[in-house]
Amino acid sequence: MSLKLIKIKRSANWYMRGTVRGQDVYESTGTPERKVAEHIAHKREKEIWDCFLHGRKQVSTFADAVDVYLTHGGEKKFLKTAFDHFGRWKLRDIDQAAVDKGAKLNFKDHKNSSINRLWYDPISAVMHKAAEHGLCEYKRFKKLKVKPVPVKWATPKYFEAFWPYCNKNLRIITTFLPYTGCRITEVLNLDWKDIDLEKKTAFIKTTKTGVSRSVHLPDIVMDALLELPHRQGCVFSMYKAKDAVNRAIRRTVERINRDIRLHNQKHPDSPKEELEYLSTHKLGSHTYATWMMRYAGLNPRQMLGTGRWQDIKSVIRYTHTVASEEGQKADLLPGATVNNP
Repeated sequence: MSLKLIKIKRSANWYMRGTVRGQDVYESTGTPERKVAEHIAHKREKEIWDCFLHGRKQVSTFADAVDVYLTHGGEKKFLKTAFDHFGRWKLRDIDQAAVDKGAKLNFKDHKNSSINRLWYDPISAVMHKAAEHGLCEYKRFKKLKVKPVPVKWATPKYFEAFWPYCNKNLRIITTFLPYTGCRITEVLNLDWKDIDLEKKTAFIKTTKTGVSRSVHLPDIVMDALLELPHRQGCVFSMYKAKDAVNRAIRRTVERINRDIRLHNQKHPDSPKEELEYLSTHKLGSHTYATWMMRYAGLNPRQMLGTGRWQDIKSVIRYTHTVASEEGQKADLLPGATVNNP
């Protein structure tokens, strides 16, 4: 039985209805134009026959792959651009050249790292899931080269200069960040009922990886939290979003640097170095990771044990901030005696 076009009350578009090779079809053509709808219905019928005759890998589209990806828990974020570009493309026709061309068309003024995140990563995830479910062969797409960015983190002296200029709320939240390694969104979502003051732990429910974890609260964090006047609801309710915290940090750094410039004008013989603005992510995750390696002596495998990271690759980027145990073996190298002529 071929597909028939029908009208329904709730839509101006034509719908396809019928059974082709035992497969029931009841779908919108997406158009109110009869001739266009007939063409779409004919094309849909041909797809079903091609699938029967040649297999799913010959007819499955990127839209089909996205549907499978989302049905099995994939993230919708960043998918729109790829879906708009490749939606009706057959998966078999999507290769490295097509993906590279699509990146150039859709992202003309973006950095390579952004293009990888917004384009190559979601496409690769969709295609991988499609291959798992037999819609296409496994394909790997080479991403754009990205120059590694040095990790920026705060030293203890940074905070010694920063905290005296902070108001109480900013000082408390910027104490919590480097000593727990939490992301700013995790901190802003933290509720008092998730904090155990006796056990000195905080339970982080909402994380980027989707895996909840418990975080130890050192004494310096406990002392800071106890300064807050409330014990119910959101711990850091004074900040509505991470941008508000970053703006407060930036304003504070600007005030510090104004004073430093005045000092340098009055005392040119003993100049002070201006403070660099560091975002919440650098004051938090980057500083926590660096301190745990540099001062607590943890190696990358032990860092995973904190629960803050799920992937060893995410931790390796911080190893350059600390001289490795192997590197310290340079102390054992033989010396050389210099004899004056």
